[in-house]
Amino acid sequence: MEEETIKKPRKKLSAEKVSHLKAEYNCSYIKMSGLLVDKLKWLADEANDTQAAARFTWMEFDGDDVCICLLSCQPGQRGVIDLFKIIRKANKFDVVTYSRNEKSYLYFTHHFFIRYRERLKLIDKSILDLVKHFAEHGSDIKYEQGTADEQDSIKAVIDEALLYCDKRTWNLTTFKTIIPKDLLSRKQAAMFNALL
Repeated sequence: MEEETIKKPRKKLSAEKVSHLKAEYNCSYIKMSGLLVDKLKWLADEANDTQAAARFTWMEFDGDDVCICLLSCQPGQRGVIDLFKIIRKANKFDVVTYSRNEKSYLYFTHHFFIRYRERLKLIDKSILDLVKHFAEHGSDIKYEQGTADEQDSIKAVIDEALLYCDKRTWNLTTFKTIIPKDLLSRKQAAMFNALL
């Protein structure tokens, strides 16, 4: 007689954990907005002078508060900050950001960035450099449509990879892992192309 395989239930983030992640992000965002106000003004001037979008990435340290800030500006507009808050815990780290397009918080687990480092062959990069690389190359995320209410796990894509994430709960989407284009199965490649 065959033994039944019992699937472990997926561990969900609690409402308390989600509130804590959002609060940590929001505190950092307010602090960084104050610290970077002069840089944002300079960036807006640069954009107006060249009539082209201007952007750069800034790392900010304040004790345990570590953030990667992607500053960008269109000509004639105020500069904006996309902030990636790094949350350290023992020998691990998670990252929280906010998507203005999605109007939702995005939570990237330690496992996600371990896979990001391995699978995109960024082995020599530090934690900060990994998050900076993602901020510069992976922040334009496109999601599959019409399945978010039907299943827990959804797929999304960036230019170079397929992402697996848990659907938005309490206005937060959790990113679990990443598979680059060159490692996709035929089925995954079809999904990737359809989403891109």
